[in-house]
Amino acid sequence: MSRIHIITSDLNKSRSKIRSITSDLSKSRSKIHSITSDLSKSRSKIHRITSDLSKSMSKIHRITSDLSKSRSKVHSITSDLSKSRSRNHRITSDLSESRSKILSITSDLSKTRSKIQSITSDLSKSRSKIHRITSDLSKSRSKIHRITSDLSKSRSRIHIITSDLNKSRSKIHSITSDLS
Repeated sequence: MSRIHIITSDLNKSRSKIRSITSDLSKSRSKIHSITSDLSKSRSKIHRITSDLSKSMSKIHRITSDLSKSRSKVHSITSDLSKSRSRNHRITSDLSESRSKILSITSDLSKTRSKIQSITSDLSKSRSKIHRITSDLSKSRSKIHRITSDLSKSRSRIHIITSDLNKSRSKIHSITSDLS
């Protein structure tokens, strides 16, 4: 075989290898194109995922902020509840104290009513006594008036008798003087 033949054979082998390499290159380009397309799709997906992740992070931030506000509100409500419990305790204590005072006042009122009833009874007895005394006084005045009237009549009679007696004395004296 000659050299040409060998060269031709080598050339054919090289062409075959070149075709194979070209085919492989074409396949590789196709794969690269496919990979590039997949990469582009992946980048798009990554972009969407990044966007979704950013939105999710925003939501998480809002939720965290809302949670912080809610915790603050819960703390405020807990504080208000504690204050309300304290006020409730004071009110309950005041109510208990007021009930004790009411019981004491009720007891005092009962005693006062009893005293009032006793005083009313005494007053009624006193009025009855005053009525009797007034009646007795009225009778006594009447008696005094009669006695005064009788006394006045008696004075008048005594005056008449004294006058008659004086006249009689005068007559007796005059008669005695005439006789002597």
